[in-house]
Amino acid sequence: MKLSYLTLGISGDTNVVEITGLAKGQIKESLVKAAGAFGWKVEQEIINLIAMDADKQEDIDICNALFGTEFETFKGNRHVWCRKNDGLFINQEFSDNIAGVIGLRRKEWKPLCSYHKLLFVNDVFLYHLDNIKRIIRIDKVIHSKMRPQDTNFKLS
Repeated sequence: MKLSYLTLGISGDTNVVEITGLAKGQIKESLVKAAGAFGWKVEQEIINLIAMDADKQEDIDICNALFGTEFETFKGNRHVWCRKNDGLFINQEFSDNIAGVIGLRRKEWKPLCSYHKLLFVNDVFLYHLDNIKRIIRIDKVIHSKMRPQDTNFKLS
């Protein structure tokens, strides 16, 4: 039967955000496995960092996995955003052992071995930031109070 009034087409929002939590869960699982390699806590002389390929991950999913799932609500008549307490940096076992996660994102205009380095820093260890920057060049530091524009942070 031919239905002439029906048309085939695609529509949608180009700024789609994954809301199933699947990406966040996969990121958390991978980072917990990586953190298992560290048998010692972060101290003045010890800075534990995990590096991850962030090319195919949205920053919002990484932030939700590390800092807690963001949500919006109203406090009185004010519209505010907050984070749930489900992030890895809230988990005491993970939080004490990891100062931050470095997300590596390939630079499109450079050779394959060139990456942007985003440091998702554990707020507890912000005081290590200068030491971390002495060890590795960081393109952007991201902490729990920051939100990505749409799905990713802008890189210079």
